[in-house]
Amino acid sequence: MKNIILISNDKIKFSDKSVSSNFNDTLNIISALKKKFRIFLISRETTQKQSFKTNSNKIFKLSFSNYKKFNIKNPRVFMVSVTPRNLLNFFYLSFLLRKKLKGFVYLRSDGFKEYNIKFGIIGYFFYFLLLNLIKSKLKIISVKSKLTKIHTRRQLIPSEISGNWFRKRKFKFNKKKIKILYFGRFKKEKGFFSLIQLIRKMKTEYNFTFAGDEIHKDIKLKNLSIIGRISSEKKIISLYDNNDIFVLPSYTEGCPKVVHESISRIRPIIIFDDIFHVKNTYKGIFCCERNVFDFQKKIKYISTNYKNIQKKMLKNKIHTKKDFQKNILNLIK
Repeated sequence: MKNIILISNDKIKFSDKSVSSNFNDTLNIISALKKKFRIFLISRETTQKQSFKTNSNKIFKLSFSNYKKFNIKNPRVFMVSVTPRNLLNFFYLSFLLRKKLKGFVYLRSDGFKEYNIKFGIIGYFFYFLLLNLIKSKLKIISVKSKLTKIHTRRQLIPSEISGNWFRKRKFKFNKKKIKILYFGRFKKEKGFFSLIQLIRKMKTEYNFTFAGDEIHKDIKLKNLSIIGRISSEKKIISLYDNNDIFVLPSYTEGCPKVVHESISRIRPIIIFDDIFHVKNTYKGIFCCERNVFDFQKKIKYISTNYKNIQKKMLKNKIHTKKDFQKNILNLIK
């Protein structure tokens, strides 16, 4: 069996029988690679309980202290995202193995925009440096054919949609009690704090639910419920089913998996102008300006036309987990 070195910046918990993480997309990549490769994994480690897990068969924890015992021959590299830590691990490993490592780097988002939002213009140029350091070493795989300063034919659309997402879908809607969901990280670049400000300015009170990250106890709104992390597919599906509209307030996105999830459960989506490209050809996604007037206008339109929107959403073609795992193996073979 061939060997692959997987380099990830995500926190991973290792045990004798499993590897686990709060990032299910990382485990999705691992599950795909295990079908053809023995995986030697370099990542950040944690001892804390993680939300998602997969069995540790064919997965080996690789470190700079134990690399000699494995005697890894002709390995490929698969790097998940361009980060300072990932690059340091890659170059140091190349030095230790005394090999010119070849493989791929998978860009899950537009790093230029993300670093610019986090750190300003300095962040933009810092990411430019990181990307150019790795471009000459690894081939680029991206969630889109075009990102800032990136053009590639190697496109990999992420998805964790299994057959369960299409079963027992709910069509009920109560216009008098509209429930709106945000499911994701509570980070600046994800538009989380921007959404909080919009909610505070709204005259009409809707019921909001935030999920997917550590609970911010300092955020107090009477029409807001924060439930934190969710650790199973069944609970995530129920989360969408218990809400009517999904809002994605991010300033930058590549190909967000929550779009596939919401569409799979036929829940209309509101995005903002910053990520207009996410709309693609999907039915049921509505783009608005980042202000309270247009936001409320879109909510009202969706609530008025809810059943018709759901009927149109049933025609959407959804990229599945099976598609993702098949494509990743085809790209790196």
